[in-house]
Amino acid sequence: MAAAFPKPDLHLLVWVALVPLLLAASRADPWAALRYGLLFGMAFRAGNLHWVVQAMTQHGGLPLPVAIVGAGLLMAYLAAYWGLFAVVVQQVGLRGRRAVFLVAACWAGLEYFQSWFMTGFPWTPIGYAAGRATLMIQLAGIAGVFGLTFLAVLVNAAVAAWLEHGSKTRRVAMATAGLVLVALVHGVWVLGTSRPAAERFTVGLVQGNVPQDSKWDVGARREILDRHVELSRQAAARGAQLVLWPESSWPDPYGLERDAAAYDQVSRVAIEEATRIVVGTVRVAVADDGYDVANAAVLLGADGRVGGAYEKSHLVPFGEYLPLQSVLRWLGPLVQAVGSMRAGDVDQPLLGAGDAAIPSFGMSICYEIIFPNMARRQVGQGARFLATITNDGWYGTTSGPYQHFAMARMRAVENRRWLVRAANTGISGAVDPWGRVVAATDLEEVAVPVVEIGLRDDTTLYQRTGDVLGIVCQIIAFVAVVGALRGRSVLTPPADTV
Repeated sequence: MAAAFPKPDLHLLVWVALVPLLLAASRADPWAALRYGLLFGMAFRAGNLHWVVQAMTQHGGLPLPVAIVGAGLLMAYLAAYWGLFAVVVQQVGLRGRRAVFLVAACWAGLEYFQSWFMTGFPWTPIGYAAGRATLMIQLAGIAGVFGLTFLAVLVNAAVAAWLEHGSKTRRVAMATAGLVLVALVHGVWVLGTSRPAAERFTVGLVQGNVPQDSKWDVGARREILDRHVELSRQAAARGAQLVLWPESSWPDPYGLERDAAAYDQVSRVAIEEATRIVVGTVRVAVADDGYDVANAAVLLGADGRVGGAYEKSHLVPFGEYLPLQSVLRWLGPLVQAVGSMRAGDVDQPLLGAGDAAIPSFGMSICYEIIFPNMARRQVGQGARFLATITNDGWYGTTSGPYQHFAMARMRAVENRRWLVRAANTGISGAVDPWGRVVAATDLEEVAVPVVEIGLRDDTTLYQRTGDVLGIVCQIIAFVAVVGALRGRSVLTPPADTV
């Protein structure tokens, strides 16, 4: 299952990778099923999130043993969902359509719950691997990423049922194959009827490739600024009407005591090149108890003045704020490195809304792009394309940046909007409304791709209804898990009523 995600991105494995777990859990007693699920979850997350250890040691300052323990706790939490899932499989078995569909609904519901519980951690749900194929990802326009999860688990359950019960599960196999065929035909129809937007807009994406260890080095500020300014001029010379800088690329805090010379240098580019620039920065203001700090994206208009700002509203636990501070002091250097940032409002005005010369667009910073509802809400406000800025330098050349880019790609299809992405060390690029990657840089290179995108106003069923399927599956999962923990299958009446 880990190999189905980038990297190595062997995405076809997602359709069968669960079969061994399903067979083992269905044949076991409840405690053995729980152990199988926990083991599967730990192995999957170790292969899927191994880059967390590198981020904590190289850039968080933690000793390797402490980083392994911290990453292990995260993986154990995520593996617990797999343990509960396996107990449900043990109770309901794999015989009959109801059992197979319930198994699929249970896992989709647990993934949806994981996406919001305790602020959520929806990193690489199964649906992202299922949607790596361009035809299949079109389903996200109807049911979102959790709809793809449901279908992938359904196929795994149908295969396991066939291996376990043979021709007795023929109707289950036919029903599942029919749904897969419908999804593929839908993908062919969507791609065949897609039309480019009449209105076009050109965006430049600055990838400065600043090493993480140099990012806040006072001595490197001038070089960092000069590099981003020069790349911005190159983008404008190639026709960019909007230039995106990555997250935290502005080397000085903006707001309270901004560097006037640095601000003038950037604003001069906007004026002389008649373009707009979005800079990723730290926005600082005076607060009652000291300073008020927010992770922000600031838009400079063609007149060189600030034309709007977006403040990150969904902060990264342990990266931008520390939850449960009194309990987690043992994390040592990592705790000291975590600032106490302020979250921006959930409903902020779209960037570009006050400038008639550019379209309104939705902005997300780093981690926010993995939360489907944020992009969906911005499109509902009138965003004509989506933009995201990030600094994935924390992850080096591991699979982390590739996974992050793959999840951003899903937002484009869910909302039928172009998505453009500027990343400090990569991957910077653009995805069209049907999930086709139009531009993508390599990791750890200085680059400035310029992309012409289409501006759209249409909406998808998913954009209008949201994660209805995920919510329904979550209710089913809750009932199934409670029933399984009580030792009773939700598919059969209690023994005293038979």
